[in-house]
Amino acid sequence: KKWDIIYSKTKEHSWHLGQYVALYKLVCAIVRRIFGTPNHWLVHFLSGAIAGGIIWGEKTAVNHQINLYVFSRICFSMALSGIERGYWKNYSSYGYKVFAVLIWAIVMYLFEYEEHNVNPSLKESMDYLYHNDKDVTDWTVNSVLNFFKA
Repeated sequence: KKWDIIYSKTKEHSWHLGQYVALYKLVCAIVRRIFGTPNHWLVHFLSGAIAGGIIWGEKTAVNHQINLYVFSRICFSMALSGIERGYWKNYSSYGYKVFAVLIWAIVMYLFEYEEHNVNPSLKESMDYLYHNDKDVTDWTVNSVLNFFKA
């Protein structure tokens, strides 16, 4: 059963990726022909939008994970692009620290004040990690040890 699920999800992922590549290239060719331009950013942007909407636009578990993965990568890439274009300075000595600070500040704020907006599996994990301490009535050594055993 477990292997069937793994196989099914892997197949869906690879099938969609193959479909996306084929459709993206087809749409690129069509857009180039329509606009008569061999290489323009708009060709790739429109082709990515059209193919992405068709292939990755249905909300399945696999598509959702892939879209989240790609989203996180493009956010980081856009930050680097902003540095290259001079929109902000390269803070490479502590840039990653700022990145981590923002991620964890935002997730903890959302968890504590807008938990209805937090992904259910993330919320469940965070509830277990951060709200279990409310079950501890005294902070004696034994209570703390029992808390960490849970």
